[in-house]
Amino acid sequence: MSRPAAASAALLLVAALAAPPAAHAAADAAPPRECGTARLADPERGRDGSIPGLRPHADGRFTPVLLVHGWNGSPETWSQPITYSTLPNKPSVNHSLLGNLQGLAGAAVYTLDYHDVAHRWFALPGAGGELFVEAENCLAGQEAFQGHKTIVIAHSMGGLVTRWAVSDAAPDGAQRRGRIGLVVTLGTPYEGSWLAELGTSLLDTATDIGALRDKRVAALLEVIHLLLVQCEGVDLPGCRELTKLADQLATVRAFVPGSPELAALSGWPAGMRVHTLTSRTVLEDAAGGLFALRSPGELDLGDVVVGTDSATAGDFPERIGECRLTMSLLRNWVNDRLVDTGRLAKIDAPSHMFLGLFADCFHVNEARIIQLTNEALGIVADELAAQGPLYAYRAVGELGIVRMDRVAHRVRGTFVDAQFTDDGRYLAAVERAGRPNARVVTISVADGHRADLPCGGCTSVAPAGQDRVAWLDRAGKLVQANAAGGPGSAPVALRLPKTAEFTEHQRQGITASTVRIHAGVHGRFLVSRQYHEATDTTETFLVDADGSAEALDDNGFVGATAVTPGGTKLAYARGYQYEAASADIDVAVVDPDKATRTVVDSQQLAAGIYHAGYGPAGEVVAVHDLWWGYDGKLYATIGSQSFLPWTQDMETVIPKSLWRLDGQRWVSVDAGPLLAVRQLTRSTKAVVTADGTLYTETDGRGVKVATKVEAILVPPRAGDPQAAPSGKKLTRPKEPCLSKADFNRTASRLGSGIFEGSKVTVTADRAGVTCQGGWAGAWTTIAYGSTGVGRESYVILRYGNGRWSWGVDTYWQQLGEPTEMCQQIPPKLKPTVHCP
Repeated sequence: MSRPAAASAALLLVAALAAPPAAHAAADAAPPRECGTARLADPERGRDGSIPGLRPHADGRFTPVLLVHGWNGSPETWSQPITYSTLPNKPSVNHSLLGNLQGLAGAAVYTLDYHDVAHRWFALPGAGGELFVEAENCLAGQEAFQGHKTIVIAHSMGGLVTRWAVSDAAPDGAQRRGRIGLVVTLGTPYEGSWLAELGTSLLDTATDIGALRDKRVAALLEVIHLLLVQCEGVDLPGCRELTKLADQLATVRAFVPGSPELAALSGWPAGMRVHTLTSRTVLEDAAGGLFALRSPGELDLGDVVVGTDSATAGDFPERIGECRLTMSLLRNWVNDRLVDTGRLAKIDAPSHMFLGLFADCFHVNEARIIQLTNEALGIVADELAAQGPLYAYRAVGELGIVRMDRVAHRVRGTFVDAQFTDDGRYLAAVERAGRPNARVVTISVADGHRADLPCGGCTSVAPAGQDRVAWLDRAGKLVQANAAGGPGSAPVALRLPKTAEFTEHQRQGITASTVRIHAGVHGRFLVSRQYHEATDTTETFLVDADGSAEALDDNGFVGATAVTPGGTKLAYARGYQYEAASADIDVAVVDPDKATRTVVDSQQLAAGIYHAGYGPAGEVVAVHDLWWGYDGKLYATIGSQSFLPWTQDMETVIPKSLWRLDGQRWVSVDAGPLLAVRQLTRSTKAVVTADGTLYTETDGRGVKVATKVEAILVPPRAGDPQAAPSGKKLTRPKEPCLSKADFNRTASRLGSGIFEGSKVTVTADRAGVTCQGGWAGAWTTIAYGSTGVGRESYVILRYGNGRWSWGVDTYWQQLGEPTEMCQQIPPKLKPTVHCP
């Protein structure tokens, strides 16, 4: 059963009242006004004067929503006001079902008009089925709808038309069912109509009796038959009307349960997503006649045309709007009196049959019943939201899959190394990494289903092609498995080459204690081998599924990794840390087919990309995040810090910010500070700020999604050259300087700590203060101690992390101030303090 109508009722209200924003400026193409036999519905003016506007998805495209009317219906079916309800209170809604659909972001609402041929059984040539096929073929070929499957809402026979069009009986039916993502039917006679059976039985009986009793009736029937034969294929006066009448009668007979026409139709193909909606009238006191106050028996009349079982046939989510009537005039009169006196709720008082049989729950009114229209709106709104940008995040204590700005699926636990499979259908991560009971947890993007794959002490996971994942067990053997669950493959031993590093470490008695899988591309895996007793040595390899390997590098630990959306290239950050205050780092780009490795601008990174060689010695640059954008460019979140030995503190040199690799140079894209960015479409991106808060940001407006986020990732998909991140670029900050008075006050305050708590007064001489690169120096007189003895000295203050600190002075330098201080002092100030 579908979800409660209350949830979608709120959605209907929002859709009805929301004022449409301006159309998306970056849309690839506007939806066509006419498409085959489908027509883009004109924007509907609501009762309050509001008019919904076209609003594309975040990718600038639309989802076509095709409305298909029923037998003897028309496109006006969908524009009728929503004035019916299964409850006594009558609704008053701003827009019709069509108008409310137009208010949903991403929807382009089309109507199919086949009323001129609806009298013919739809599977016949030139009838409704053929017109549906023409419309859907046209919509599927439009640029404005690329990447978004069609949604169909169909009433009555329109549901059978749609089902036939995706069957093998229709032209290109197999391809069409792959292009239609969702079908919602209202009152569709899947198993026929009891009213058609009753009507044809009465007509046949009356005809037979008439022919038996009066030979003129039999002769008239024979004449009509001859006329129909003569009218076949010609356009004689009266033939059109006669043929239409005959077709209508034949179509009614086709709706009789068990008819050859119904028997010839296939059911919904496996995998089609269908929701069946209908109304029904339940007749109470069915055995009590007109005057009994209450009698046993209830009669389900369906929607008076189609039975409930017929309209909800098949194993699909269903929604039934129910009206209850009574046959008893006496009970109806008593109930009215009880309602008037407040002793009976109006909702519990069934109406009389003569007043309600052809009203609220009648077949032709199903597109006007608020309970059913709300349900249809909710189903379509959910489908449109699911077609928005998708990404995932790993946070402290959970994994999440996000649709646009809503967490669609969430799994609790402590996870590391989250990855999407190559087909984007599953998110995988390692839980309890390194423990004997470690497991790879996968989450289905479609429905959030979780599968646990025991991985024997694994520490990381990698995609292994399509919907498969791979890991290394505790013994370092390669295992592959289907992300949907089930046992993994037999472990395969890795045959890593005995490199020079390996031989040298083996000679020294040092073994490789960590072998780790990092990424998968083109059926090969990036694997590293690290020697723990010499942590600055890590080798990297490309490993095939059979365990054979090729060496890529013999130096540096592996950091963040990235794979192009098409799986053609692999990139990873590599570092070689040799002391706490200094590191070399670069980014390598690997062609897995050729096993070639290219290092991009290691000098720029090692020197500090912001300062481009001007940064202080000891600056540590870190690549925190690495990803290939949908625009085909390589991006990284890069930051750096410098160690201040005199304060035992780390100073931020480059805040964590977004950079793009242009050729061989990193250029600033977004100054941040931020931990990660993923550009989802040209106007939408996911951003993790420096405090770990995740936002979905569209056109500069962010919606908070999660907190304590450690990483975000996106599934592979086709490129979008215009999906290029942008922001306020990082620029060189204005280097701080101190006036003479400020220098005296700051140095005097800091001097107390330098001179063991004594009161210190620092006075700069007439030459004033010299500043360079966050340093400020001046010749001073330092008065300290109880006697106020003064000593002339050159004092340098250092600015970092938003505050000034005492750097060095000539007195302490003469007593053996650490030489690393001199290494960091700008050239302009070095000679003054006798630095070499």
